[in-house]
Amino acid sequence: MKKVPETKIGNLQVVEKQSVVAYLHCFCAEGTPLNVDVLNEQGKTYRTHKAHLEPGPHKATIRLGNLPPGRYNAWITLGQVSGIRSFTISKSDSFKDRFKKWLKR
Repeated sequence: MKKVPETKIGNLQVVEKQSVVAYLHCFCAEGTPLNVDVLNEQGKTYRTHKAHLEPGPHKATIRLGNLPPGRYNAWITLGQVSGIRSFTISKSDSFKDRFKKWLKR
């Protein structure tokens, strides 16, 4: 009997640069809608991302903009499959922050 591929939600890879970008690794058995809601620990929604994915493996790009430092949960729905992926945005050590620390010495 041939195994039928299932829709699966994989890892969420978050990259912090000038703005935050997340890459969602997933597999779609058929064309299906992707919905990602990013909430902080208090339940406030910061970003919503919607897309339609074709069948096959994907590395979906989700632009999160400039999220403040903290812990977040990405509520992911891919067709009939759903999951939560947690991630943390660290406090950046920008030039402005380093300059303030230097002035306090």
